[in-house]
Amino acid sequence: MNIEDMEKRLQSLETRLQATEDLEAIKQLHYKYMDGMTQTRWDEVLDCFAEDATIDITPSGQVIGKGIAEIRRQYNNLAKVHIGKDIDFAIHPRISVNGNKAKGKWLMYLGMYKINDAKQQEWVMNQGVYNAEYVKINGQWKFSFLQHRPRRIEPVDEFRHPEP
Repeated sequence: MNIEDMEKRLQSLETRLQATEDLEAIKQLHYKYMDGMTQTRWDEVLDCFAEDATIDITPSGQVIGKGIAEIRRQYNNLAKVHIGKDIDFAIHPRISVNGNKAKGKWLMYLGMYKINDAKQQEWVMNQGVYNAEYVKINGQWKFSFLQHRPRRIEPVDEFRHPEP
């Protein structure tokens, strides 16, 4: 193997290593976001977003936040009713990186308390999908777009196998 071949191989290895590091950093960003939500650490949640990010996390599909100031306002509203008694699993990420941008899709399971129409706490299960776009800013990955689409939300006593 000559020097030119070794340089090409080294460049290829560096590219593959960077891709692996980027994938892991994006996973860690998503874990940080999910952990911040569960633990009601709102500053940590907001730190996951780029300044011009967009969030779309309503069941209706309505974009509810564009730009960090609006995202902060939306999460501050959420903080008023969120009691931090959640369990969540974001699994099976499919992430593609293209330079300083990336896209990802995660399957998500969430158990949470919500206030029902009778003004009582009710434990509900939510299975859904997170669609995300990421941007690398000053070496740090951030969300540039985050969308959550629930597939099913039910009270726990209805979330069981049907009777035979």
